[in-house]
Amino acid sequence: MGRKLWLLTLLRLPGKATLRLFDKTDLVFRRLLKHIGMELPSLKSVALKPVRGAGEWCARVPYDRRGRRLSAEQEVDQDNWTVLDLNEGARVKLTEGHNCQGCRQPQYKHIGALKPTRRQKGGPLTPPGNGLGRVVGHDPSTSGIRLSIDNTRMLLGEWWLDAAIRGGPELLPVVNYSPSTKSTASSSRTQRQGNRSSKPGE
Repeated sequence: MGRKLWLLTLLRLPGKATLRLFDKTDLVFRRLLKHIGMELPSLKSVALKPVRGAGEWCARVPYDRRGRRLSAEQEVDQDNWTVLDLNEGARVKLTEGHNCQGCRQPQYKHIGALKPTRRQKGGPLTPPGNGLGRVVGHDPSTSGIRLSIDNTRMLLGEWWLDAAIRGGPELLPVVNYSPSTKSTASSSRTQRQGNRSSKPGE
């Protein structure tokens, strides 16, 4: 059927969509669930969802170190699987292809930038971020995982861990990294900036 978009804000993609929906979130998803034959979850059922224990935020998942889902052939050998650790304090990084630049949200505009940026007009310059951070906690009230990425707070849906265990999405939003990854990422970013600023003959 092509590309389908339902957006709260106007971006560049709507013109490329096959189908565009304009309505309130609750109405759109209520009709969508009815159309595909799924029951609308109640607040009571969500509130009664079991809370994960301290040791249930980490699992082996069928994804590589870049967060990409393994092929059927690779998945057979569980040595190819990686560990996704979302326990409090775990080091995480955004995977390639994140949309921190494209989303045009001021609090995220420094993540992935090639030069210092201002999050607010007239505010201080913020150094470019490389998408590295850590898990700062879990929020049962929102079924969310609280992250700090480049000194910016983010909320990751708890369902992502279940989806990763299942091997559903093609790409995970975050993966774990070791401390050495940070220095490598910083060096790569510095080199890119140097290449952009250098002129022929220098």
